[in-house]
Amino acid sequence: MSKRQKLSFFQLEDLPNEILLNIFSWLDIKGVLQCGQVSRRLRAISNDQSLWLKLNLFRRNVPFSFIEKAIQNGCEYLNLSCSCIRHGAKKSEMPWKLKYLVISQACDHKWAPNGLEGVLQNCHSLEKLSAGQMRLDSFGIEKICQNGETLRILSLKVCNIRSELIKKLFTKCSQLIEVNLYGNDTLLDQHLFAVIDNLTPNILKLDLSSQDYIEDKHVKTLVQKCNKITELALSFTQITNKSMESIVKNLSSLEKLDVYYTKIDYPTLLQLKSIPTLKILNCFGRRKKKDAEEIKNLKLQLPHISINEEYLHIATSSKEVDDEVDLDWFWEIRSKNQD
Repeated sequence: MSKRQKLSFFQLEDLPNEILLNIFSWLDIKGVLQCGQVSRRLRAISNDQSLWLKLNLFRRNVPFSFIEKAIQNGCEYLNLSCSCIRHGAKKSEMPWKLKYLVISQACDHKWAPNGLEGVLQNCHSLEKLSAGQMRLDSFGIEKICQNGETLRILSLKVCNIRSELIKKLFTKCSQLIEVNLYGNDTLLDQHLFAVIDNLTPNILKLDLSSQDYIEDKHVKTLVQKCNKITELALSFTQITNKSMESIVKNLSSLEKLDVYYTKIDYPTLLQLKSIPTLKILNCFGRRKKKDAEEIKNLKLQLPHISINEEYLHIATSSKEVDDEVDLDWFWEIRSKNQD
């Protein structure tokens, strides 16, 4: 027997396709692209849809040509939050089949229609869209409307645009069940009514927190029309006890309610006893010492409700773990943040 044991060597391409595909699935997209440069066979495997289905490009400089390649390879879930699209954007010959899209303006990059909004122009079948940190203009609104028949979850800012465009947006997007307009402090009275009057009555979850101009009259009109709402966030608004009365009267299926830092008082909150479905309540926030005592009493009066223990995450694509954003999570899927 030889002192030197014979070692058997094999080439990567000697492995079956299914084994190679499994190996590729453990690589990031940069590694997949590098493997695809070895040979035609490996290039074909590197283009398999399973490797491109979910792409997380959070806070990256992304050439538009790469996004095109990803779409051609079957990408359906794309996170471009805080990313910059390089080398412009163009209209594709075929509509993209993206289902989930997260986009927002990079803090160090001037907004331009041929950037992230240029991505929107190629989408026609989105189911979920988060553009919460972007200030969309009329161009962006028009492109969102292209997805009106399929769009079910939407988070965005609508700034400095006419009420007619807001009306068009919510009229065209009639399949929405979950909407987040958090922090749109530029939504004046006419804009708020443009949203409420044209929002589908089938809406289930709605976040209007930090709307400085929202008042009891807006809430009354909203809950009378959209009485199927199960989750409602109205924190940091000017609403009073009258809004609570409207909510109790009209939202018999309400499960989660956020009225933190509003003008609703303790006795009025006790009316929530008449909503047996309510599970989560966030309230008070103006007077720390008095709030603590009232929250304690409220928990005794409403023992079946979790009070100030859980945030409402309505139409938000990100997820926090231990007060830090999980960069590999968007919507309900996981995908490693790519280089």
